[in-house]
Amino acid sequence: MEEILRYLDVTHSGKRRVATEDIVVNGQMIQAGDPVVVLSVSANRDSSKFEDPNVFDLRRDSRTQVSFGYGPHQCIGQPLARLEMQIMFTALLERFPNLELAVPVESLEFKGDSLMYGVKELPVRW
Repeated sequence: MEEILRYLDVTHSGKRRVATEDIVVNGQMIQAGDPVVVLSVSANRDSSKFEDPNVFDLRRDSRTQVSFGYGPHQCIGQPLARLEMQIMFTALLERFPNLELAVPVESLEFKGDSLMYGVKELPVRW
């Protein structure tokens, strides 16, 4: 589940925060009180944290992904979301063990017109 969450972070609008202290990030000074938009999708593709971050690898240790936020601002519903994903994927693959994409992955269209990321449609066969 962690690699799926890392690779397909569903919130692309960013998390709005306010800096609580002065800090330099990548050479840019952020002062206490400055508004900040944190993009977990960018953090989850950080090459200093994840080797080959643009590659989906289910064998990767992705426990440090930040799709649900971090620290005191992490999503309170993340245990439920993880449980729902585990139940859904397990049931889906048990019911349809030969499930596969019915089109080349390159032909999938992704939504870019909403706050939540995903595919417009997902043709499959079994």
